[in-house]
Amino acid sequence: MGFTALGRWRNAPPEALAYVNDQILNNHGGTVQGRWHLTTKFYKSPRHPNKTISTITMGDSCYVMSEDISAPAHMPGEPLRVPKLDPMAGTTTTNEVPYSRNNYVTFTP
Repeated sequence: MGFTALGRWRNAPPEALAYVNDQILNNHGGTVQGRWHLTTKFYKSPRHPNKTISTITMGDSCYVMSEDISAPAHMPGEPLRVPKLDPMAGTTTTNEVPYSRNNYVTFTP
């Protein structure tokens, strides 16, 4: 049985992956089962400088994180503030963005 996880470490040092590997092997009794093949990519659009997409691919799983620094931050457990339509006026009653700053998506074929 294996585990697949995604963690985000802002401003991680260059030796961060080795540190995580040592923690798993030494503190949690992990064993090496084979070679890892990990691919990371970072996308940034010149048309939208506040929006970025990061991807991490391991085997047949792909994790995607989109970040929009102009969107409001979202705390776990807090409901998203979605604009409400006013059917009489045909407009929204709030100007808040219907998505949060960080959005995570997982793909597995």
